[in-house]
Amino acid sequence: MSAGDELEIARDFQVATRKPGTKSLPGEAPEVVYEPAGRDLTILDLMTHTSGLISGGVGAALFGNRRERGDTLATYIPKLGSAALDFQPGTKWRYSGGAGIDTLGRIVEITSGKDFATFLKTRIFEPLGMKDTSFDLTEDKLALLLPLYRRENGEWVQA
Repeated sequence: MSAGDELEIARDFQVATRKPGTKSLPGEAPEVVYEPAGRDLTILDLMTHTSGLISGGVGAALFGNRRERGDTLATYIPKLGSAALDFQPGTKWRYSGGAGIDTLGRIVEITSGKDFATFLKTRIFEPLGMKDTSFDLTEDKLALLLPLYRRENGEWVQA
């Protein structure tokens, strides 16, 4: 990455909303109305989950370019440019899964000149003595991973 790299994501997002008075069956694409986003997304929008980017609404449901195994932030973030927003930026809060945080991670990569994992390791994890924190679980750290649980018939069971 060079200092001249830019965040490759569209600026002119569209907001997708369900067409009034229409319904769709589960698994069926809803009828959608698009309108231009009232403004560009901001870093604050991404940090506070107010961007509307892949936030569980109609736009997220229509987005077909999910992050795939092997995608880097540099290859995935440009795909988000084709996603319609779920609501106008800054107008509501709705958790943005990984898309917002991934976009912020790409901004860190571009501004720091380091991949996101390396940046976090050298600038945060190592200075804080967080020796068991990383993005990749190695065999020697597998024993440190806690099991997941879920509620099933009123009881906690290991997932």
